[in-house]
Amino acid sequence: MAPGSVDWFTVLFSPLCIVLSDSLQRLMK
Repeated sequence: MAPGSVDWFTVLFSPLCIVLSDSLQRLMK
């Protein structure tokens, strides 16, 4: 993969992981 594709993938994926982990923590409580 080219570095450019990794950049947009990381930019899109990072917020998704944060939102998913946040909602998971709320469900666990």
